[in-house]
Amino acid sequence: MTLAEALRSKVVTLSGARQRVKRHHCVQVFEGRLKAVANQELVFGADSVWLAPTSQEPTGEGVRTESLCDVVGMVEEYSYGETNYRDAKGSKLIQELYMFGRYRLNYMTGIDNQTYAPQWSSKEVEGYPCHYCGLLIPDKLVQLDHQRPKTGGRVTAVAKVLRWYGLTRGPGKGPKHQAMALGQGKGGGKRVLRPIAPKGQPTGDAGQPGNWSEDKKQRYTTNVAGTALISVLHAAELYKAFEARCVNSNINLVPSCGACNRARSNRF
Repeated sequence: MTLAEALRSKVVTLSGARQRVKRHHCVQVFEGRLKAVANQELVFGADSVWLAPTSQEPTGEGVRTESLCDVVGMVEEYSYGETNYRDAKGSKLIQELYMFGRYRLNYMTGIDNQTYAPQWSSKEVEGYPCHYCGLLIPDKLVQLDHQRPKTGGRVTAVAKVLRWYGLTRGPGKGPKHQAMALGQGKGGGKRVLRPIAPKGQPTGDAGQPGNWSEDKKQRYTTNVAGTALISVLHAAELYKAFEARCVNSNINLVPSCGACNRARSNRF
């Protein structure tokens, strides 16, 4: 059973007779951290959910549970498990964004017996440039770096993924979001993605909330629909499985050389 199917099954159970769920199941991502929504409860209807003040009936239009299940299904489709996330190297999205291709690389083949000068030959190999330093890496040596790390960055990875689906207060601003936006409508109606250039050095924050700008805080805080999704996942006891999918999502993975991957790991 997929994660989306499991959530649909749980929602059917929770939505019986507009079940009111305990307040501790009303949870949001707030500035990069999980936080209970004070004085509010999650209320299930026949096909929608509401965040309502404690012990009060919900008002207004709720968030359709089917749309939340659809988001979970899309996240699942473009993500991997904890043990097979390296398969993302074969993802068309990763390949287009990070310039997978055939490149000519030099290989040392020997040493001149008289001058001891190195001797070289070149051949074409499939591979990626490292997202950080730009070094060309044969495909078999490429590592996948988690931009929001597996340890200490899991909740920020959730916010990073939900931003793609319009479920955070602030929109995406990074190069991956820009590449997707600029690719709309190009290539005779076919989506064409603008490749992302290497940064030139192993930079990037550790994914930990800290002295963030107000703009960044908004990008790492769920809106009403995003909070409804996080709350429903908690109520269904499926949040941890969803979190793992976000951490190992194409949206959170980039090709890296071993040196840059280790350098970033030491920062986290």
